[in-house]
Amino acid sequence: MYSFLKSKFTAHNQHWLIYAQIIGSILSLIQLIILSRVLNPEIFGQYRYALALSLIIPLFSLSGISNALTARVSETKNNLLFFPAVRLFLHSTKIPSLILMTISAILFYFQNHFLAGILFALAILSPLYQATQLYSSYLNGFQDYRRIFLFGLIPDSISILCVIIASLIFPTSPILILIVFLCSNIFAGYIATRLTIRAYTIRMSKENTESELLALSKTVSYSNIIQGIGGQIDKLISFHFISSSGLAVYSIVTLVAQQFRGFQKILYAVLLPKQTTNKDHSVFYKAVGMYVSISTLFTTTYVICAPTIFKLLFPLYVPFVHLSQIASIAIIFVPITFFTLSTLHSRNAKKQTITYSAITTIFSSIFLLIGSLISGTPGIVVAFVVSSFFSALVGLLFLRSLSKHPKVS
Repeated sequence: MYSFLKSKFTAHNQHWLIYAQIIGSILSLIQLIILSRVLNPEIFGQYRYALALSLIIPLFSLSGISNALTARVSETKNNLLFFPAVRLFLHSTKIPSLILMTISAILFYFQNHFLAGILFALAILSPLYQATQLYSSYLNGFQDYRRIFLFGLIPDSISILCVIIASLIFPTSPILILIVFLCSNIFAGYIATRLTIRAYTIRMSKENTESELLALSKTVSYSNIIQGIGGQIDKLISFHFISSSGLAVYSIVTLVAQQFRGFQKILYAVLLPKQTTNKDHSVFYKAVGMYVSISTLFTTTYVICAPTIFKLLFPLYVPFVHLSQIASIAIIFVPITFFTLSTLHSRNAKKQTITYSAITTIFSSIFLLIGSLISGTPGIVVAFVVSSFFSALVGLLFLRSLSKHPKVS
């Protein structure tokens, strides 16, 4: 097993992605532990809700530009694509930002200051936040995983530290903590972007590269909207149909499963550049089978150790440790869901990608809504596992269909 994984994930400095994910997960975990202790469950739940909105709202801009930039740089090795990608994305955020500010003004008029403040902050800061993260997609296209790790480590650490300090200074204001989160990430992303520009001597170009980026970005953006909403719909349902404190509990008990999902980024970053030019997927099926085995072993270990982990790290949430053990079952199904999306993207299966995302998002939303209405937080945790299983099952059906019809347009 070790030799297989080593051969697949250490070529082209890909081991740096593993380091980045491990360190990033540790830093995020430290931040979450501190926030869960400093903030009371109601405020912590409101902050998690604000973060969910910060991930959903940018999807309605040209969110597929990051995928398009990675794919085009991987194919052409053109170092003139970066600035056109940034321009395209910022241009696409104008109308969504105006709509957000309008909605924010309406909500403020009707005395919903919490949601109005979140939307206004996102309207102003979210475009800059997303634009300053494109350096990672550019480096990914060149498979420069070492710089992805190095350029992201220090700025991300600064951002996490700023959020922790903000939670200590403003323990009752989730909006101010969100603003600090966005501003610190903009600053961190700007530093990483400048380092990338200097490393690759990126310069402005008069070449018309925006049209090819735009064409590829549009299709991926449609799929990203569906996938992005599907990834955050559980937080929205928890907040609106249970409570903000219910969302806090849900965030803690699903933490391990959510963190493990983050490891998809490693596989996606490794596989997407290769699959752009390589149509032989047999080796990746083998890798996914190996990854499912590792996921099962990890889940079993966590279920045994969960009570001790909660006593040490999340003492306020110890009564809900059994829900965390249930939620961890979802980890087993993560590799199949990831591999389905990666394969569909690599084969340019546009209709199938959107269809798969739509089916899984719609049914997951139904499961989560029913679970929250029937049994509150326990119900939505069970629905979280059922949704993961359903996504994997549908993914297997799509992969089987692709194996029978390899040429997809």
